[in-house]
Amino acid sequence: ATHERDMDPFLTNIAAIWKAEDEDKLDSADTIEAGVPGGISGDDVLATKSLANVEANDQGTIAKGVGVGEKNPWSCSYLGIPVNYFSVGIIYAGSVNLLYPVLIVQYGVTSSFYAAASSLVTVFWSYKIIFGILCDCLPILGRRWKGYIISGWIICAAMLIGLASMGNLVPPTQLVLMLTFANLGYVMADVAADGFMVSMAHHEKIERRGKIQTLIYIMREVGRLMINIVIIFGFSGPSTNCPGYQSNPNIPCSTDPSVTDRNSLYTEYPDTYCYMQCPDAQFTFGLTIPQYAWIIAAINLVSLPFYFFLKEDKRPASKCFKVL
Repeated sequence: ATHERDMDPFLTNIAAIWKAEDEDKLDSADTIEAGVPGGISGDDVLATKSLANVEANDQGTIAKGVGVGEKNPWSCSYLGIPVNYFSVGIIYAGSVNLLYPVLIVQYGVTSSFYAAASSLVTVFWSYKIIFGILCDCLPILGRRWKGYIISGWIICAAMLIGLASMGNLVPPTQLVLMLTFANLGYVMADVAADGFMVSMAHHEKIERRGKIQTLIYIMREVGRLMINIVIIFGFSGPSTNCPGYQSNPNIPCSTDPSVTDRNSLYTEYPDTYCYMQCPDAQFTFGLTIPQYAWIIAAINLVSLPFYFFLKEDKRPASKCFKVL
């Protein structure tokens, strides 16, 4: 009774009508229409049934069978979800925003190559539905999401470790391909985590509904912010911004026109320009591509234990033709 007094009067009237229907006290739709403020029809009452059900449920449960009890995303059983989205922000921004300083500034590729590379690195975002179907139709060990989250991040980390092993002078094409396959892994994990997150959101109480969605977007943006800071400081040094730069004085300077034409020091210092910091470099230090790849791979590897602790009940696989 206390809860009904706190409810919106309009919803209270609707709840009273349903009670009367259950007791066979309403004989026609005209009676329903007369009992609702504003002359709302019986069809309109039925259309708002789910809204009132949610409002009247103290446990915050959306539908039968979903379960009762809010899930704490900071508990050991669910901490992997915010960690997952933090990692998504890291690798997403870290792969896309790396392309310009490396491909355009350091390697001097054409604008068409850069545009194609930007699209290719994020291509799997356009096929998220495929990963969603896999999660529903082909659960791993009876669990729809946990296995795909773990597998996705292992694939991503493996691609980044492979990229790090190629050295600092990795060809642009290989760089783009390795980042693209890393994208495959983290998109798989992201799609599975989306399903897990929605399941957690179903258990939120009315006054907190939407908190989990807000949290995961905050975590993703924090990850993007952090990796962008790394890119700003790590790829603003002479090794990236001064074409032909050599930190080892025993290596002779390049005379390749595609390199010398992009370094303003070559005209005045043709023999020693490669050992000097050009005006385009903002710092005297910087990261190499292997070092950068290892940073992101290490974040992925450190986060893996959190995914193994995710608590997910076993569910039967959905029939694929129904999903499609």
